[in-house]
Amino acid sequence: AGGLAARRAQQAQRRASRRGKLSGKLSEDVEVSDIELDEATFTATSGEPGQELTVELLMRVVADIGLVGLPNAGKSSILKAVTRASPEVAAYPFTTLMPNLGVVKPAEVVPDPSDPMDFSAYDTEKPQAGPVLADLPGLIQGAHKGRGLGRAFLRHLRRTRAMLVVVDASGSDPVGDYKTVREELRMYNPEYVRRPHILALNKMDLEWAALRTEELTSAVRTLDAADVGEPPIAVLPVSAVEGIGMDALMAELGKLMREEDDARVETIREGPARRQTTGEGTNMKIRF
Repeated sequence: AGGLAARRAQQAQRRASRRGKLSGKLSEDVEVSDIELDEATFTATSGEPGQELTVELLMRVVADIGLVGLPNAGKSSILKAVTRASPEVAAYPFTTLMPNLGVVKPAEVVPDPSDPMDFSAYDTEKPQAGPVLADLPGLIQGAHKGRGLGRAFLRHLRRTRAMLVVVDASGSDPVGDYKTVREELRMYNPEYVRRPHILALNKMDLEWAALRTEELTSAVRTLDAADVGEPPIAVLPVSAVEGIGMDALMAELGKLMREEDDARVETIREGPARRQTTGEGTNMKIRF
């Protein structure tokens, strides 16, 4: 028993010796200072009852051009043909339930084969993307009164700068369909029919539609502005399924947006400077 007690005493002595050496080494290398703690950090303050608020946000799609037309006119097919969007399309009649957005594909650079010095195909500059299109659910007669899905999405047109009206040229009365769409837009917001728009006569892959292209174009041009608002800046026969007229449509859309951009810049230059000054001295703020 005495030997066991002696061994334990020796082990305890060695541990104490190691702790002493370690503490001495730390004291030589480490500078120790006293830190005063702020007692306020340990003081609890009771909060006050908060407020609860329910907010309903009404969102609007931000797009340059809105696609409008009656159901099954081919708006989603055109959106798919001229953009990289993938809206639902099918060979049977149905209508879009939610708006779809797509960016018009940039025009492909095709060099002139007759010009040996045309190196445009090797241009390393990234082509600029085209305008943003918004495909809205189809309108029906009486949409401005809340019929169908059209009225619920007509508010998205407030942020657009132009419109693409799509009409089924193979229908029984394409001109009447165009008048219906323009009338619903006017009844919802008269400013809508004052914006520039392009009329696309779709489904020209059907023979009876292609045969009356000139007749439909002339009939649209002779409509009274009091009924349909501003006339279309272009009437284009297209077929989203076959790709007929898609290049011309994209070119007209790009041209329309460039003209709108130039008009906006000119308006800003000619308009009065909008400046608001608040405060005085170092607290003065100027807003433009």
